Amino acid sequence: MKTVAVILAGGKSSRMGRDKAMLPVNGTPLVAMLAERWRDVFDGLVLSVDTRERFAHLGLEQVQMVEDARPEAGPLAALETVMNTVPAERYFLTAVDLPFGNPELARALSGRMGEADVCLIQRRSRGVEPLFSFYSRKCLPAVTAALDRRERSFYRGLLPYVRVQKVPEDQFPREKLARSLFNANTPEDWEAGQTMFRLSD
Repeated sequence: MKTVAVILAGGKSSRMGRDKAMLPVNGTPLVAMLAERWRDVFDGLVLSVDTRERFAHLGLEQVQMVEDARPEAGPLAALETVMNTVPAERYFLTAVDLPFGNPELARALSGRMGEADVCLIQRRSRGVEPLFSFYSRKCLPAVTAALDRRERSFYRGLLPYVRVQKVPEDQFPREKLARSLFNANTPEDWEAGQTMFRLSD
């Protein structure tokens, strides 16, 4: 496969106080809604999870689930596991707590990657966005090296060691970008997002 979309859903949801993946969206668990959204955007779809059993009741048999090989080691470790399990040229990372991620924006970002190993959106005030980004398979050795030295940060463990394409945020429609990068980490975030969900119906 050329490009695989990866939904990160292995976190503990400690700040939310309940499982973010199971939050209801119009009667559908958030993770199931996201799986449907990203299923046909690229050449494949992977759900990165802590355990398959957690999602067994959702009927996601058509979605490939990959269990973390380094449990509780964060998104960088999840990326390593997926790269080691699912052969592809590139991996698009998104997260279960990015409920409004826009496939059109993701495709546009993909077109800016060129020969880089990583392609990210550069925010004016928040740095780059590592969890709505593309990673070449060529990143795998650097990812593993970072984790082996117990460095879990994309910023410190990976980005300094690979070729990075940073795309300024002003190259994307402002409202579409704001929605796509809206992060629901806490109950307050989730409550604020409910109006956005209704508006998107």
